[in-house]
Amino acid sequence: MKRFLSIQLLNSLTPVKDIFNVIIVELKEIWGKAAIPVKDDKNILKALMNTHDAWLSLKKIPVARRDSPHSKKLIEEFQKQMDSLFDISPSDVENRLRATRKRHWKEDFSFLIGQRQNPQVGFMEKVDQQEQKRQNKKSKRNLRVNRTPSAASSNQNQEEEYSSLSSETEEDISNCGSSEQNDSNYEPRRSPRPESITIEIPAKNLSTVTAQVAESRNITLRDHLVIQSAVVNAGGGNVNDMSLSLSTVHRQRRQMRQQISEEIREKWNPPPNLLIHWNSKLIK
Repeated sequence: MKRFLSIQLLNSLTPVKDIFNVIIVELKEIWGKAAIPVKDDKNILKALMNTHDAWLSLKKIPVARRDSPHSKKLIEEFQKQMDSLFDISPSDVENRLRATRKRHWKEDFSFLIGQRQNPQVGFMEKVDQQEQKRQNKKSKRNLRVNRTPSAASSNQNQEEEYSSLSSETEEDISNCGSSEQNDSNYEPRRSPRPESITIEIPAKNLSTVTAQVAESRNITLRDHLVIQSAVVNAGGGNVNDMSLSLSTVHRQRRQMRQQISEEIREKWNPPPNLLIHWNSKLIK
């Protein structure tokens, strides 16, 4: 609220949401330095507007009534909220930190837990040099992946970026500590891969081409339908453009079973002698 009031004092005609949008950018930058995931801008803005509405409701209390027990309770609760962390981390922040596969994700999560306490425990002193080194390596790897033969004219600019990244990396390495610490933080080199690939998915017979795998893994019709929908959505497609329904999945899987059985019968060469086991069941 102090930051909000300072901006509003300089720009009294600026709408409240515009001021909060500026504050959101500043908050995300601070939380980014702590390597902690945050909510989307819409939810952060909603939380800020709720705090602003609570502050306005307290301002509307007449001065003569602010000494009443009810008013004092509301003011104390708002003051306690102001003294605590304005938490913009998502509800599944622990799972998101674990998914980053960083070595020190537990340390980042413990830092968040300490900041949620009152009084807060822990503080950020400087940029994590090991994390900065990892980000520099990632940037260099992305530059190598994005290089194309037609971009020969931009090779010189890329080399300059490489040299600047290398100088930053050398500065980070010089401050990382002893060689034993570097050895403990060694990360094996990985072959670069593109961020995404382009594939073509059949719009009418997707269930047919995936039916054999679904049958072999004993996947139900509903699960088969959900998996196909998730794949289409992940690729940026529209499920309404696909022939996806329980009846379609059931029909195409039945047709695939029939086709596979016919191919087996055609290719099967019966032996001269055949022994059949019936699980100890009586046959008439």
